[in-house]
Amino acid sequence: MSWFRRTLWLALTALLAVGAATPASANLGVGEATAGQSGSALWEINRDASGTLYISDYMLPAILVVNPTTGAYTRYTFSLTASFVIAPGDAKPDSSGNLWWSDYYSSFGRINPNTLQVTYWEVLSSLNLAPAGFAFDGSGRLWFTQYNRPQLLRFNPSNNELCRFTVNGGGNYLIAYGGRLWIGDSQGRRILRFDPATNQLFWWNLGGSASPQGLAFDADGMLWWADAQVPARIGRLNPNTNQATYYTGLPSNAHPVAVVPGVEVVWYTDDYGSAGFVDPARASGTTATLSTGASTVSPTCSTVSSATQTVTKSTGTFSFPPATWTLLSGTPAGLTVYIPPGTTPAPYGLAVSADRVWFSDQYRLTLTRTPRLPQAPVVSISLSGGNLTLSWPPVTQDEGGSPVTVSSYQVWRSGNPYFRPWDSGVTFVGSATGTSLGVGAAPSGGQSAFFAARSVASSGLISRTSNRVGAFSFTLVPGAP
Repeated sequence: MSWFRRTLWLALTALLAVGAATPASANLGVGEATAGQSGSALWEINRDASGTLYISDYMLPAILVVNPTTGAYTRYTFSLTASFVIAPGDAKPDSSGNLWWSDYYSSFGRINPNTLQVTYWEVLSSLNLAPAGFAFDGSGRLWFTQYNRPQLLRFNPSNNELCRFTVNGGGNYLIAYGGRLWIGDSQGRRILRFDPATNQLFWWNLGGSASPQGLAFDADGMLWWADAQVPARIGRLNPNTNQATYYTGLPSNAHPVAVVPGVEVVWYTDDYGSAGFVDPARASGTTATLSTGASTVSPTCSTVSSATQTVTKSTGTFSFPPATWTLLSGTPAGLTVYIPPGTTPAPYGLAVSADRVWFSDQYRLTLTRTPRLPQAPVVSISLSGGNLTLSWPPVTQDEGGSPVTVSSYQVWRSGNPYFRPWDSGVTFVGSATGTSLGVGAAPSGGQSAFFAARSVASSGLISRTSNRVGAFSFTLVPGAP
């Protein structure tokens, strides 16, 4: 990310336009820590299998490692020299506990947390490479996108071999899923899938002004991405059917950069000044079948040399005093948008860990965590006069046992007892502000009907789906006397 572009983004964050939507009085109720220092700029957040958070600070420069349960942190700060100038944009650990980073400017490297030694590979001056997002494969090799350049890089730390694959596009975001690499090709307006075992490249053409940024898979194997095209949107791809679904309605100058699945919703960040989530059970997306392409690419490989440096280590514990993130009103059903405080909010990094959603802000230098979700209602069903009614005790606590104000309850219906609200064929019955809702006539003629509910907090957060209840009809057949 160039200095010019970063500075331009900073200026544009003050120009948030929300069209007909206006801030409401409801507040997300976040906790917010000052996580950066003077000169910092907080960037991406990654998490490991234990939930530990890894935050890139590309201006200090440093890497923050945060325990999301306790708030304890370790900050590794690089000591810059004339020959060692870096700006870490992506950071995550390998299986041995070494902390790797990529630098959008010129290099990549690793920190040994035990010795504080840095080993790095500077590849800009020698090979004109600019490593961006990265991921590990099953063999311990690293794969990098190049910052807005048409190459995919593979690095083997056991022998310092660096291989380049030309992909005729260019993007900054890469994830590993299902043994393959997935890339947001913002230059070619495509989603790329690369198979490291066969060197086969497959792609989906998004067309138009698409600009895919951050990527994430949900539990159903659907690929979500933040699309910074104009107007901005959140995309979802079914890789098996080539069908894409687009969700719009974000603030009119939004620039979404990251997505991550939460509990039954998908969160996003917009570094022009907002963050929020799409609820696929309620949101009305538009669909399109994407054209595809494929090719096989051959690498060009060489050996790169490394150098060493050291980092300084500091520790502490973040506290998270309350901060006001305002719920935006007037957004489409299924889209919830929040506006952080300040004149230039720029939420960028995004992760889900320890039952909360976490955000980093480039310029406010904050690490923000949401409250926990409201508890799901416990639903029962009754029949009176041929009509069904669902009821539930009021929900007054979140999943952590803290008080919560629930403003409404959503009710859903399906012919399948094991349904989820976003499944095909499920019907949204309606919302109730009280603790019961009539759901219509009882089924007849051998039909069945099943129901579930979700709590919606005044903050906009939505609970997990409740227990399922149902009613069914059947014909009694007389038995033998």
